[in-house]
Amino acid sequence: MIRPSLPSDEAGLKALWQVAFGDSPEAIEAFFSALYTPGMAIVWEEDSRIASAMYLLDAGLTPLTDGTKLHTSYAYALGTLPAYRGQGLGSAVTRAVIARSVELGFDCNVVCPAEESLFPYYRGLGYDHTLSITEDQISRSEAPKFVSTNKVMSTGFSIYFQLRLALSPECATIYTEGYLRYVEQVCTASGGGFVQLEVDKQTCLAALDRVGDRLFIREFLPASHAESGVRLLLDHFACQSATLRTGIRTGTNALKQRPFVLLSYAGNQKLPSDAGYFPFVLD
Repeated sequence: MIRPSLPSDEAGLKALWQVAFGDSPEAIEAFFSALYTPGMAIVWEEDSRIASAMYLLDAGLTPLTDGTKLHTSYAYALGTLPAYRGQGLGSAVTRAVIARSVELGFDCNVVCPAEESLFPYYRGLGYDHTLSITEDQISRSEAPKFVSTNKVMSTGFSIYFQLRLALSPECATIYTEGYLRYVEQVCTASGGGFVQLEVDKQTCLAALDRVGDRLFIREFLPASHAESGVRLLLDHFACQSATLRTGIRTGTNALKQRPFVLLSYAGNQKLPSDAGYFPFVLD
């Protein structure tokens, strides 16, 4: 049976999450405490247990070029118990998540496939618009060297939230406060966080995780200063390399673009081709 989740499903959902993704009990609890509410997941119940599930999160508003804002949901964490894989449960749950998004009044639904080879699979389920992102791997020795008189400073949520509105690309999703606070929580738990820095007299923002001697920069704004800003971040955190993710850039020094997320629309209002910026997936 496929249905929206109930309050009594939480223990089963957490058990499925641990089996499917291998996260710690603390990480699982943090997600459920911050973002999950009953009814905001689709579950497939089989043999009196939750065999497959996917979550539907309120991601906020995605602006169109005419100023219209699309209420955006995010389909997240599709997982199926090993004994039930290969039976089409995941496909059915994903289709039900899209339908549930429409039912709840969202204008579009976003999904981030785990790898690019899965894009055709999700297109076959109803996702028909691709958003790209720029991403690159940068080592400390390769990062451009420059002189900065400003140090990297941790910044509070409110400052990051407000500056992000000014520095983001035109069609960047404006995340809900709860969603963005959870991103900050995840970043901070790794030894990273939300930071503010100055590059060539330009105020910049970064949201990053730290994994050993490596940084995962989930967002760097504005994108035009990303490559220089990475050097300062690597020096500040004493890390040797970084995965850098930021908005679309053009020009001779453009970072590498790749397909990143897919959208399914509830109505006729859509982003223009190749427009949109949705960096904060929960990977």
